[in-house]
Amino acid sequence: MHVPVDRLTELAEDLAARAAHLIWTDRLPAAARRRVEGLRGTATTISPAGLGAERLIRELLAEYRPSDAVLGHTAVTPGQVTWVVDALNGNANYLSGLPSYSVSVAAMLDDVVLAAAVVEPHSRRTWSAGLGQGARLHDRMISDSWLELGVSSTERLDVAVVSTGFSTTAATRVIGALLPHIGDIRCSGSPALDLVHVAAGWTDAHVDRGVSLRERAAGLLIAEEAGATVCQPGLDGVVLASASRIFDALLQVLDRGAAAEAEAGTSLTLTAVRPRRTA
Repeated sequence: MHVPVDRLTELAEDLAARAAHLIWTDRLPAAARRRVEGLRGTATTISPAGLGAERLIRELLAEYRPSDAVLGHTAVTPGQVTWVVDALNGNANYLSGLPSYSVSVAAMLDDVVLAAAVVEPHSRRTWSAGLGQGARLHDRMISDSWLELGVSSTERLDVAVVSTGFSTTAATRVIGALLPHIGDIRCSGSPALDLVHVAAGWTDAHVDRGVSLRERAAGLLIAEEAGATVCQPGLDGVVLASASRIFDALLQVLDRGAAAEAEAGTSLTLTAVRPRRTA
């Protein structure tokens, strides 16, 4: 089965951009609701904007590619393109009025992500990638043209800026293992944005645990196509994307942290984390 990666990438960009526009136009009504209801974002709160954006993407896919599946909504058969959609990645940020949220769209075939796009609604930045075709960024504040992405050239872990998440106790233990060995740490609240920031070279690595396929699929492909060394989650659910020159040192720190956790009788292990491809 021939799958046109370039066309899938263009469609992913279009879907993510349309959903991002819908979310952005809802921001003022959402702000008014927060003032009236005192609403704050939580991990379990469902926003109307996110639901509407996902519905829009599914409607467009039903029109443009009716034979494809959408993860979680339709049955998937081998050889069928499946769309992995997170229409509001960073939902708690959005509900709290913070600008760090995104729309993440990826096309996958038999567990291989072929095309991906991540759009940040408030800035309209679009990151995208096609398998084997590199990664790019469209940022209207910088240029009207697409810019080729590349990860940072950082060689020392002790000056590296690493992003992560604080969503679980296990994730917090990962952070504890990292902190003595890195230069600085960040947490945007949107795993998709954290991963594309690695692709752009704005941060040097991203490591987290408990990140769902919907949250990570697009960002991991974009990071990898930009030259990052990427690990898919193993049994422990750790996601890792890193500038290649610090990857080995970063993995050693995480492995030592995992060994210490195992010795203490806790559940964090990193034995299943292995690079998918080294750039």
